[in-house]
This record gives sequence, C-alpha cells and structure tokens, in this order.
Amino acid sequence: MMPLPTPDPIGDPSGYQRYLLSLLGDDDPAEVQGATPAAWRSVVAQSGDLLAVRPEPDEWSVLECLAHAADAEIVYADGTGGSWHTTSRP
Repeated sequence: MMPLPTPDPIGDPSGYQRYLLSLLGDDDPAEVQGATPAAWRSVVAQSGDLLAVRPEPDEWSVLECLAHAADAEIVYADGTGGSWHTTSRP
C-alpha cells in the first residue's frame, strides 16, 4: 500500500493538520502528547552511543529528530505557527 502524499503545511495548513491527526488513528491526541516526553526519554536511553549517529548520510540521527521536535514545539507554542519570524520590523 502506497502512503498518501503529505499535504504542504504552507499551502494547505488545514489539510496538513488533518493528515497529522490521521496518523494518530484512534489514539487521543492529548494522551499521545502527554506520553511523548517519556517516549523520547526511552528512545534516547536506547540509542546509547548512537544518539548522534546518522543511520544514512541523508537521514537524521535520533538527536537531530529530537532537536527538530523541540524546535517545532517552540515555534508553534504561541499559536502563530512561526509566522512571527517572517514579518518585517518597523
């Protein structure tokens, strides 16, 4: 079965949100979000010395994936989706 294409988060933000929520299946989004820190701690612990090692040159390491997730939380925490950094200052 071929995966469905991922909607563009900029061109179709609602479609992208629906796509992300569909990945949860029947799981409650709040429960998944609440369990995420423990899941990350487990992945980091299991990674050991391979934490910062990329499995392939064009693939991210566990540490890079975690940093990306943390960055996304910061960007989206204020509800603007990061639009604050694209506006010009007076």
